[in-house]
Amino acid sequence: MTPEITRALDRAKAEMFANPQFAFLTAIFMQLKFKFRDDIPTAAVDGIHLFFNTGFFESLPPQERVGIFMHEVMHIALNHLTRVGNRDKWIWNVAGDHVINLWLLQNGAKLPNGALANRKFNNMLTEEVYNSLVENPDELPKDKQWADLIEVPNGQVTQVQQQIDDILIKARTQADITNGTDSIGNMPGDIKRFFEQFEKAVLPWPKIL
Repeated sequence: MTPEITRALDRAKAEMFANPQFAFLTAIFMQLKFKFRDDIPTAAVDGIHLFFNTGFFESLPPQERVGIFMHEVMHIALNHLTRVGNRDKWIWNVAGDHVINLWLLQNGAKLPNGALANRKFNNMLTEEVYNSLVENPDELPKDKQWADLIEVPNGQVTQVQQQIDDILIKARTQADITNGTDSIGNMPGDIKRFFEQFEKAVLPWPKIL
C-alpha cells in the first residue's frame, strides 16, 4: 500500500467517523477487517471483511469513498449476506443495492455515477424490491460491476450470521453510548426489525464490553 493510498484511506475513515448521523454504521465499520483485493471490480463484503479494488478506490473522489464505505457496511447492517436464502444471488444483490443507495442519498451521502437507486423502490424492504425485479427483469443492470456480496458457503451460514449479530449488537451499544441517543432512529426498517428481536433478550454484556 503506497503512502498516497494510506493517506486517502485514513482521510475517508476520518470523514466517516466525524459524521454523528452515521454513528451506527461507523461502529460496524470499526469491527470489519479492511483489505485491498484486485480480483473484484469495485468493493465487496463477506460478513467480516470489507474489500476494495485498489484502482477503483483511487479513482473515487474523497466523498464517494466515504459513500462506498457506508454502502458496504449497510450490507452487513441489513444482513444481506444471510437473508438471501434460496433467492437468486445476483438479483438479491441488486435489490439490496437499491435499498441501500436510496437511503444513503436521502441522507446526504455521495455515490459514484451509475450507483443503483431507482426511486420507485423508496421505503421498500429488500424482499419487496427483489420480487419487483424478478417480475421486471428488464430493470436489472446489464453487467455485474456492482456485484459486492461474496456468497457465504452453505455450511457457514449459521456461523457468519452469529458473527454479524454480534457486530450489530456491539455497534448499536457503542453508537448509542457515544451519541447519547438512539443510533438507529432513522435507519431503514430492515435494521429496526432485526433489533426488535433483541428488545427483551438478555444481552451478552461481558462480550459487548
